[in-house]
Amino acid sequence: AAGTLPVAAGAFDVVLCHNVIQYLADPQPVLAACAAALRPAGCFSLLVPNPASEALRLALQQHDLPGALAALDSTTHRNILFGAEVRLHGLPALFAMLEAAGLDVVDYYGVRCVNDYMGDDERKFSAEGFDQLLALEQAMGRRSPYRDIARLWQIVARPA
Repeated sequence: AAGTLPVAAGAFDVVLCHNVIQYLADPQPVLAACAAALRPAGCFSLLVPNPASEALRLALQQHDLPGALAALDSTTHRNILFGAEVRLHGLPALFAMLEAAGLDVVDYYGVRCVNDYMGDDERKFSAEGFDQLLALEQAMGRRSPYRDIARLWQIVARPA
């Protein structure tokens, strides 16, 4: 059942909840269960889609300008891979959910700040291009405004 994990409280040093909560109608029980599974000095990592990135993806990758315009105010979108509805949560809502689950946010990072918006896939797969892209992604993912347009956010938190 959602919100229950078959583990003892405080059993883990690290809990990853990556690409999960956007598929849940109510992510709070899952976040609370993840928080309960952490040791007092543990680390929690949440990976979620950035709502702003869907409009950018549609405009820059798909060249769908009307779709991008519609996505500006959307709180959901249809996942390309699974065909499932994805719920989009902004940072203030995500931070509030984590706080309600008993977690303190340490920081957040942008994941795939540039990669998903680049049209030149061949460059990504060359050794030199990959190394350059990785260095740029690591630098951008740590700072605004670049992390704020990344395809995904990683939010790192600790037990309160």
